[in-house]
Amino acid sequence: GGVNMYREERFATWKQRMLLAAETILCPHPGCTTPASQCQVHHLTAWEQGGETNIENLSMACAVHNARNDDDPNAPPRNGRLERRPGGVVHLPPDGGPPRENIHPIRQLSAMALINA
Repeated sequence: GGVNMYREERFATWKQRMLLAAETILCPHPGCTTPASQCQVHHLTAWEQGGETNIENLSMACAVHNARNDDDPNAPPRNGRLERRPGGVVHLPPDGGPPRENIHPIRQLSAMALINA
């Protein structure tokens, strides 16, 4: 089957989970060491905001960072949000500072790091 579910299904498929876990290896939040295998699938544009269950709109995120993500980009920032950029998923801090990556050494073994090498 395909890897994009659009608005047909809110929850990620097994295939999507495997692709996302290979892409990130760890939760992409800076400093987080939670393995992707223990993460939840996170909609970068929230389902409630019209986000689709498509690979480009999904990322793995640990339960803590998934829950703390600022899902409404129009609300005042509190914790920051995850966003897909060229090269992978980054964290946009609430103070408007530059995007931050999780630079844990194990991330060098992720599929995205190998593609970008």
